[in-house]
Amino acid sequence: MSYKLDTYQHAAATAPEPWVAVSACPGAGKSSTLVARFLWLLDQGIPASEICCITFTRYAANELKNRIGSRAGLSSVGTYHNFALNIVKRYGELRGWQADWLTILDEDEAELDEREVLKDMGLMTKKGKWGKVKAYEWRAFKESKLTGMEHKIVNPVIVEKLELAWKSFVKRLKAENCLTFGLIILEAIELMKLEEVSGVMRKEFRHCLVDEVQDTNLSCYRLIWLLEPTTLFLVGDMDQSIYEWNGAVPRLFYELCITPETALYELPNSYRFGINIATPANALISHNTERLDTAIQAIASNKGSLNVVMGAQYEDIAQTILGEIEGGRKPEDIAVLARKHRTLDHLEQVLRPMRNQIPYKRIGGEAAIPNTGEFRTIKGYLRLAVNEADRRAFMAISAAEHIFTDNLYMLRQKSLADRTTLKIAYDKPLPETVDEVQGYLQHQDPNTDYKPAFNYLKTVMFYEGVSETQDLVHLLAMQSMQDQMRGEKKEVLLQTVHSSKGLGFPVVMLIGMNSKDFPSKRSVNDGKISEERRLAYVGMTRAEETLYMISGTGEKGAYEQSQFIKEAGI
Repeated sequence: MSYKLDTYQHAAATAPEPWVAVSACPGAGKSSTLVARFLWLLDQGIPASEICCITFTRYAANELKNRIGSRAGLSSVGTYHNFALNIVKRYGELRGWQADWLTILDEDEAELDEREVLKDMGLMTKKGKWGKVKAYEWRAFKESKLTGMEHKIVNPVIVEKLELAWKSFVKRLKAENCLTFGLIILEAIELMKLEEVSGVMRKEFRHCLVDEVQDTNLSCYRLIWLLEPTTLFLVGDMDQSIYEWNGAVPRLFYELCITPETALYELPNSYRFGINIATPANALISHNTERLDTAIQAIASNKGSLNVVMGAQYEDIAQTILGEIEGGRKPEDIAVLARKHRTLDHLEQVLRPMRNQIPYKRIGGEAAIPNTGEFRTIKGYLRLAVNEADRRAFMAISAAEHIFTDNLYMLRQKSLADRTTLKIAYDKPLPETVDEVQGYLQHQDPNTDYKPAFNYLKTVMFYEGVSETQDLVHLLAMQSMQDQMRGEKKEVLLQTVHSSKGLGFPVVMLIGMNSKDFPSKRSVNDGKISEERRLAYVGMTRAEETLYMISGTGEKGAYEQSQFIKEAGI
């Protein structure tokens, strides 16, 4: 194994025990340790084809692939959803799925289908108002299905109605060969319960490496356990668990770390930042109770600097960014992080006229390219090329095709009468590749600017190495906010703390550190302050050299600074 490691990293990467849990602090080199573990397994004579490495984001998966290089061989390196989708593609026919024209819906499209089902079952009025069940009950029930957690709905009548609605929703999607992002994992689990599937998968992947385990939900855990790997190498950090709101169960990683069956190794050395950032971060996170008794040991040569700014207006933040750039910082060295998109919206209003002085890139938010109508239109054409029964994709292209209400109604009637799809009823040749769609739209819809959407799409294709339309469509359905960062250069990044997970920047400005914004009022009321504290900890530990913690104008006026600043001892 030719890889430079410190004592802690080497001990973890070469651990002889079958079950290994690695608790890694921010900047501890967990990616290096994962790569070293992979190479060590190869050096033990284990074929690459028997190794699967599962990550939380595609960004992390691509980094691991690049660092492993040619030795990755026939191993599987990807996200949970990518791993699960491959199972569905290979064996989905056993449960009625057609892999060659499978469609994956995004959350907005899935919600439309959910509402239609709920209306059909009388649980929601035709105008979309909740009736016999409440919105929070449906959300809780759906989350329990997708994440594997138990719901807290006690009324058996309501549970029965929701169960019927869920089954109807899944059946509806299956009739059109459609899956949602969350259902991919559930389908893979059901397939893995079949001996003809699990028998093959267990022989193929005897050794499993899993990253960011603290952010894993029960369904993802179950998928891993069904593999029954010979060796299991789990890497995570209880203190960086920030997806509990989305079904993650950080307690499971904690329990795995302290169980006698698991050998626990620690990576306490942080190479990302120095003591001036590590000390307040340690102080802050120490206020959480259910955690491992660990602390960051900052050994970076640069001690780093921490600046607390109180009473700042958004104009003041803009001037602080400008001051860093004029002081010699490159724009791409700077990241502005916030708890909420709304905080970034306010800052962006100030930065927009200053773009020549402060070039910036907004990650996420309503204006992000993947959320634009132009991007959805392009994706609609590509999805129809894969699945002609995808009525949602047809609706996405209807504006570009100049199909208005009356014509759409007539098409629907024709498709029902002929028992066919909207695309066939339309009876018009449509483009099937990215280049064909681009050329087609130049003539079909010349007054709409599709250039930014196509530029983004081709960047994704380049970095992911995909060319086939079906592969691209599946890729786009599972993209995350970090995917929007590909190829971006010479720009200050504006993003939420959630989307900054796993990244580091020379300068980090953690803004909106106000008493009613961070922690959010709702998290305090719901008793979720521990996760908010972990989120602040993640934001602080993205900084490599300079950290700003900025309080000031809140959403509804001037607030006191966040309690997290005081808890950090500053």
